[in-house]
Amino acid sequence: SLRRVDVMKTFLLITTVMFTTPEKDFSGVIVEEFIDKTQCTIRLDKHQDIVVDFGMMKVEIKRKCEEK
Repeated sequence: SLRRVDVMKTFLLITTVMFTTPEKDFSGVIVEEFIDKTQCTIRLDKHQDIVVDFGMMKVEIKRKCEEK
């Protein structure tokens, strides 16, 4: 007989880092995996989105939780 297996959902905390300069834009993504949404949300709440404008260079850090 076949047993039904529950697939665990996982959640990803996606951090996007963007550097904007007059010459070029750079971006990078960091992904952390969590076994439940609560852990992901707690981690998300510890860090604010950040926008820092240095005049010639702007840095943006944005985070979001997404179900995998």
